[in-house]
Order: sequence, then C-alpha cells, then structure tokens
Amino acid sequence: MIAAHDEAGRRMATVDTGGPDDVFPGRLMLWIHRPRGGYGYDVAVPAVVLSHAARPGTWVVIEVARRDGSKVKRRVDVASLRSAK
Repeated sequence: MIAAHDEAGRRMATVDTGGPDDVFPGRLMLWIHRPRGGYGYDVAVPAVVLSHAARPGTWVVIEVARRDGSKVKRRVDVASLRSAK
C-alpha cells in the first residue's frame, strides 16, 4: 500500500484497491475506459485523481483531458483504474 503524505507530513486518506494501485488525490492513474457500445476494446486514458468516496473501493472523481485540450471530471469505479507506472 502506498502511504501519501501532505506537505505538513500528515497521512492522507487513501482508497485501498488491493495493492499498488491505491488511490489518493493528486495521483496520476490510467482510467480503463470502455466506449459505449463496447466494440470489443478498452482505451487507457491518463487521469488525475481529484477525490474519492468516504467508503473505500466504491468510486473516484478523476480529471481527464479531452482531444481539444479541455479538462473534464468523471466519476468512475475504482476497479477501472490502474497505476500509471
């Protein structure tokens, strides 16, 4: 599990996803997006975590860049996130 600390040295809340993919605000992740209709493929989209649910393992708010460069927020399931190593 990754322990995240703020600038004052306090431990930040994390979402335990069962290993190295722990989620905390500010972390760069890959969102595994499945387009509507399926089409039989997934798209890995770079994302930054903004916040998460109080109950671990439920949902996370992420920010992703669109093709035109604008930023949008999405509320996604924790299972669709991977570490951006």
